[in-house]
Amino acid sequence: MKELDAILKPLKGSRIIYLGTQQTEISVYNIIAERGYEVRILPALYPTAKQRDAYVFDSKSRFSPLIKSRAEGAALIGYSTDPSRFTDADLKERRRSYGKGGFALQFMLDTALSDADNYPLKLCDLSVSNIALEKAPTSYDWCNDPVKRITELQALGLASDHYYHPLF
Repeated sequence: MKELDAILKPLKGSRIIYLGTQQTEISVYNIIAERGYEVRILPALYPTAKQRDAYVFDSKSRFSPLIKSRAEGAALIGYSTDPSRFTDADLKERRRSYGKGGFALQFMLDTALSDADNYPLKLCDLSVSNIALEKAPTSYDWCNDPVKRITELQALGLASDHYYHPLF
């Protein structure tokens, strides 16, 4: 990506557009967002509110405003966002062919299932706690409640992974 900065000489009023499909949470599309580019996610189907949560990075939604404006209400959820490119029947067949994770990645542009498959051990699987040298609890109860998230400890895993205190 940095190589483009060296060879491109944009004309006044021009713009640079990257088009692609992210394959993992550690994606070049996240890097270009950090460099000031606006990232827009245009899934093949109108997503549910829960699916739209996958398009939020650093508290900012990358869900396409164009599709969002069309999707007001629940009437279009699950239908093609661009029927001239992919009909509902075509997408149904592709979902069957690609499977849940493959379809989510290629057509819904959601890397969560792909990352879950590729990286089965996550930081959130650990329970992190301060304990005394002489005495420790005999058991812990794991949790990933946002209230128990440890923000003062740098998490060096995937961007969406965090450390958590045990529940009890």
